[in-house]
Amino acid sequence: MFFSWKVIVSASMLLLSFPLLAQSFEPKLDIILVVDNSGSMEEEQFKLARQFTNLTYKLQNTDWQIGIITTDSPCLRNRNLPITRNSADAEHLFEQSVSVGINGSGYESGIKMVGEIVSGALSAQSCVNPHWLRSDAKLATIFVSDENEDEYSGWRYFRLLTAIEDVGYVIGRTFVANGVYFLPGSSCEAAESAGIDFDALIRATGGLKGNICDEDFSVVFQKVSRQLQRFAQ
Repeated sequence: MFFSWKVIVSASMLLLSFPLLAQSFEPKLDIILVVDNSGSMEEEQFKLARQFTNLTYKLQNTDWQIGIITTDSPCLRNRNLPITRNSADAEHLFEQSVSVGINGSGYESGIKMVGEIVSGALSAQSCVNPHWLRSDAKLATIFVSDENEDEYSGWRYFRLLTAIEDVGYVIGRTFVANGVYFLPGSSCEAAESAGIDFDALIRATGGLKGNICDEDFSVVFQKVSRQLQRFAQ
């Protein structure tokens, strides 16, 4: 004699019985926020410091973390980074961490700094928590700068794309670049040089861009948040 059994288990039953299972479904997203710390960036850092909520408001169901670096150093700005959704007073920490000052190098090299992070070139002797990127997370970058990558950095956009692929990311699928910078062809008297390398990165990866000369960065960071929500899935 043979018996046939049908077991119907709903998704809600699984999540109630195994709460950890629900958490495991949350996609992981690492964000490298690169802030220009050269002498012309004081006002732009002030506007950036108010964007934490706009950047994260669509990421509630994502296991995200934000590492903040500058255009002259690949090291996280302080020991409390990266910021996660479980960080104490995360908004205040964001505001403090992106206020990087204006005494940095005038040879902006943000693309190079990201390249050094993803290629694993950092050490515990040179940086706190140098290997903070997670191997099972997607990666997004956000460049905030009023000048293009300096030609003497040795890193153009295509070199970063190669480094990204060399460590296993897939351009446009598990890696995306975004930026707020001097948009080529736009009017931006306060900016130093048009971000042609940032533009090329964003086109290649399907990211979003905003103008560094905008009075308010809120709209572009809200758009980035929505885009990252879709990208992380």
